[in-house]
Order: sequence, then structure tokens, then C-alpha cells
Amino acid sequence: MDTNAIAFYSKDFPDVMMESRKNAVYELMLTEKSYIKGLDVVLSSFMNPLLHSLETESPIVSRKDIRILFSDFTSIYSLGKEFLHDMEVRLGKQIEKSTWDPRTDNIGDITVKYFPFMKMYTLYLSNYADSLFHLDMCTKQNNNFFCFIKNAEKMEQCGGLSLKSHLLLPVQRIPRYRLLMKTILENTPKSHTDYNFVLTSFEIIDKVAKLVNDNIKEQEMILKILEIQKSTNINEFLLVPGRRLLKQGYVNRSFKSTLDKKKMYLFNDILMYLSFGKFFGDPENVCLPLEDLEIVPSGKKDQNVVRLLYNGKIITLQLETQKEKREWLDAIDIAINQRKREIRELPPKFSVEKPADPRSSIYGDTSSCFDFTAIKQGM
Repeated sequence: MDTNAIAFYSKDFPDVMMESRKNAVYELMLTEKSYIKGLDVVLSSFMNPLLHSLETESPIVSRKDIRILFSDFTSIYSLGKEFLHDMEVRLGKQIEKSTWDPRTDNIGDITVKYFPFMKMYTLYLSNYADSLFHLDMCTKQNNNFFCFIKNAEKMEQCGGLSLKSHLLLPVQRIPRYRLLMKTILENTPKSHTDYNFVLTSFEIIDKVAKLVNDNIKEQEMILKILEIQKSTNINEFLLVPGRRLLKQGYVNRSFKSTLDKKKMYLFNDILMYLSFGKFFGDPENVCLPLEDLEIVPSGKKDQNVVRLLYNGKIITLQLETQKEKREWLDAIDIAINQRKREIRELPPKFSVEKPADPRSSIYGDTSSCFDFTAIKQGM
């Protein structure tokens, strides 16, 4: 279609639609500019100085530490810079001076060029939880690194944001791409020369966004488990492939007229309860494999009681209300059945191994009955 024909047909495009299309396209470029500025802060204020310190006699951290902390950050930054450059060439660096016409000009040919490469974000996200966990570990164990981070975060270019906040930027960007491309698509007529480009771009970024969203959920679960790991004194590493936190709550155990406060966690493979302020090795820090648990039917007198059978011993959970009892009973029952079903479906060559000596892990030996009173429920 020649230029005159395009101009003729574009006259029929509604003004309101064209204004919305223009605004969304400009917002795509302006937010990309702000995004790249944020990524640049990570490189100039944090990553590059750490890399430069490797060439000194006293490096702040190791090269391996830097690789874990920043993962594929430079690749994402390079992709974003090129994407922004092409948009600025098309739209102009200053919106008020732009000659880009939403009726006749395209943007989708640029987005369709770059969006397939956005899949690299999934790799960044797969390492995101490790990055945050490693950041916490380094700041606690390395005073030089702690001071470096605190001083860098005080710099004007950081805008009062922490390194953690800046590392979150790539996580937030893909959903924003999808939202803006959806708006551009909705305001691009099918007869527009840009329509097929925009449609393809949206389909690509929509798939990437779904991958990223699944990855975000997985990373959020990883961060929850890591937070539990940090908040307890357990030496055993709780983060294992496929483990998910299902429910948590505070419980009390009656002991010599006092209440022993505990925290109970239900995962998809274990039930764990811990004493507060106790160190690894405390007999009341117990982790029970779900496949070895059974729910004991409650009698009429057991209004708010859930009883579990483990290795021939009874564990009694006393809840405050019928509602809380039902919530915990349902959650534990579903988790036990699902876990046993998963194990049954394992190929013959696979098995679920448990430590031979319970003293070498948090897998506990319930040599007596434990009575608990729940005081607060979570999740």
C-alpha cells in the first residue's frame, strides 16, 4: 500500500483511539528510559565498583559472589539499551518535538524485533532468589561488603532505593511490557500497517509474561522458605527442589503449667514444628515426613483436637476453634494424600530417602506425645 493510500485510510481512524495509541507508545519509550536509568545505577554504583575491586589487593567480594549477585544483569541491560535506542530514533528523544504519527507510523516492527529476546528474563528470575539470599549472606558475613553497599545506597543516583529494590526492576518490567502492548494493540485498527507487527509483539510478550509470572510465583515461594530458614536456627537446608509452603501457624504446648510457644509449618512434603529461640538439636524441633503420617479419627470429646500417628506415637494438636481445627485438618489431610500419591507414582528406580540417624538432621524422633494449643493461624 502506497503512502497516499495509507494516508487516505488512516483518516477513518477515530481520534480518541489514535490519541490512546500515541500515549501508550510514548509511555513505552519513556518508561523504558526510566527503567534503563535504574539498571544503569546497578552497574555504575554497585556491580562495576565490585568488579574493579577484584584488581586490587583487597577485593570486596569474589568474582563468584558478583556472578551470583547480578546473574544476567548485563545482558538485560544491553538488550534494553538497544531497544530504547531504536525507539528514540523512531519517536525522537523529546516527545514534545516528536513527528511520529500514530495514524501512519509504526512501532510494532521494533517491538517484534526485540521481544523474542525477552525470554532471557526467565533466566534472571530463576536466579533472583539466590541473588537476594546471597546478598543477605554477604552483608552479614562480610563487613567490607556491608559498608560498601550502605555507602553506595546513600549516593544521590540511587534515589533513596536499596540495591534490592534495583535488582527487582527486571522482575517488574515484563508485566509492564505486556500491559502497554495490550493497550497499543487495543488502539491499533486491523487495517493499520502496524497491526500485524503489534499483534505478533503482544503474542510474544504475553507468552514471556506467563513464563515470568510462573517464575515469579516460584521465586516468591523460594523466598518464603529462605525467610523461614533465616528466622530459625535449623542447620538443615530447608530449600529443596519442589518444596512448597502450604500453611503456617503459632502453637503452644502445655508444660509444667507454662505454655511453650512453637511455630508449625506445613509443607507439601513435611510437617515441621520448632521451639522459639532454640538451637538445632533441641528435641522439640521436629520435622515429620508426610508419607509417614496418618490422621487419627477424632471422637466426640475431641472438639478442637487433631491427632496424628507417627512411628506408632500420637501427636496431639489442640486448636482454639472448630474452624481452625477444620482448616488444619483439611490442609494436612490433602497434603498427606498428595504426598503419598506422588511417591506411589515415582518410577521404581527412584525412592524417598530419609536420614538413618535422626540426630543428624531435623527429622525428629517423637518418643513421646506432644500436646499443642494453637494461638494463631497463618496462610
